[in-house]
Amino acid sequence: MRKDLHEIEVPTDEVFQAIQLGIEQAQQLEIKAKRTKVTKRMTYFTSVAAALFLASGFIFTPVSNVLAQVPLIGGIYEKYQMSIGEQIAHEQLLTEMSLIANDQDIQVEVTSVFYDTAYVGMTFKATGAVTNTIGGDKAPEAGFTYEMFDGKDTSTWGGALGSLTKTENGYTGALILDVPANVTEDVISFPITFTHMAGVRGEWSFDLAVEKLPFKQQIINQQVTSKNRELSITFDEIQIGRTNARISYTANFESTIEGQTYTFEAYTIHGEKINFNQISNATLLLELPKDTTSIKIVPVLKINSVKTEQLKPITIDLN
Repeated sequence: MRKDLHEIEVPTDEVFQAIQLGIEQAQQLEIKAKRTKVTKRMTYFTSVAAALFLASGFIFTPVSNVLAQVPLIGGIYEKYQMSIGEQIAHEQLLTEMSLIANDQDIQVEVTSVFYDTAYVGMTFKATGAVTNTIGGDKAPEAGFTYEMFDGKDTSTWGGALGSLTKTENGYTGALILDVPANVTEDVISFPITFTHMAGVRGEWSFDLAVEKLPFKQQIINQQVTSKNRELSITFDEIQIGRTNARISYTANFESTIEGQTYTFEAYTIHGEKINFNQISNATLLLELPKDTTSIKIVPVLKINSVKTEQLKPITIDLN
């Protein structure tokens, strides 16, 4: 019996490929889990002027007229309900391009990018020897996986993934990535390598850099304090893009009550609730509805998730 077992031929290549795919899927699921909150809120946004896109030493500048494929690219974002990309496409602020990488008889082409304050977006398409394998046991849920920078999970920005969509000649897809709060450069680089595409494992690498769309920065310098004096928040400044705003604040919180925490509420001048993400104990990221001219931020004290006090709201004019 033992001899028979030793004589069984094991497909080692296939086994190692299956293990590697499982690792990649787990990494992508972890990234996706980090972004579930943001994916749900992807229904907003607009933007201000076109971006420069730099790659491999070449500079791609947007043209002033409406590009023929921009409605198509905007349609990709619309298909995935990524309103941030839809609005920027509608404002004609996507930078359309054609950057190509080839591997495993598959051609992956980056077709557009944008960078608006807290988000970077890109669309792409895959043609060639692509298969119909998307999701399930044999491929990642989104139909593709990617790595950034050195490939470590801590270096990969979280993002909302638009699963591959079948087209006449192949597939299209989209990404909207979170720009970390500590990244403040007007031009940022984000090398990205697709490691799995439409049922095929390979390496399709792009060394991307993109310029931030025009934005405004305002000093706020307003402080609010709770009645018990245990919470004091100073709103320092705000960075305003067309689709989002990032508020920096400083909080002094010395609670003497177990389970007491604080959070925020955000509204437009018309009372419409604004979605936001409390990125850290120092940053709020707000999703601005189109044509928002003023916002109201309300700090809230809570004990065990129950609201106990609304602090004095602050109003910020975005114009």
